[in-house]
Amino acid sequence: MEVGSAPYLLGKRTGRIRSLPGFLKGRHHEPDGFFPAASEFVRKIGEEFLEKEASELYRSFRDGFELRRKELEFTREVGTATIQTSDFSVHFALGQDSEDCRHYFLETRVSSKGPANALDDDTLLVIFSGRVSEFVFPFIDRPNLEATIDLVEEIPQLREALDYLPDASQITIERDGIRLCIDEEKASFSRTGSVSLKDLVAGGLEIWASINVQPEAADENPTEILDGSR
Repeated sequence: MEVGSAPYLLGKRTGRIRSLPGFLKGRHHEPDGFFPAASEFVRKIGEEFLEKEASELYRSFRDGFELRRKELEFTREVGTATIQTSDFSVHFALGQDSEDCRHYFLETRVSSKGPANALDDDTLLVIFSGRVSEFVFPFIDRPNLEATIDLVEEIPQLREALDYLPDASQITIERDGIRLCIDEEKASFSRTGSVSLKDLVAGGLEIWASINVQPEAADENPTEILDGSR
């Protein structure tokens, strides 16, 4: 399975639009539907909220990694903000929640400019604990989900942890409080129990290294696929 862009940590917060600091009671009204003007309205009245969130994380990066001003780049536009360092990129996006027209969402995405295991950084994970809840590997092309199912089913101790849709369009594997969901666009790790963010990332990296093998390698040593040794 070929990853299309850098793996990233993902967090999403939602809340009532009327709770945003720019919402004026008696003058503004929450949207009653989904349309471009509603999304633009949310981004504008949420500017103060977004700036506060992004500025707080900017300071956490600066102090946590002991960075100087010139080692950090901060940019902000209506509804978005980005923090860049030599090692990481953090992107914020604010808008109308697609599941409830009266709610906003704030998405936080953290990616590494190096290898995926750079996200398993103690300082980084302390900063984003409580802010992100998923570890995501996006794909370039549609992965061979059927072959992945066949490979995992060859390992007896993982059969009970494996589930998939009849058309093999989605796979799930759950173990040790970590849930992996694979579809045609991405592989996403999330927590199902009292697992720390550190354990989610470390466990996700181990599972990914095990499951993302070429069929030829799996034929030679099938125990390398999710061998359950964590």
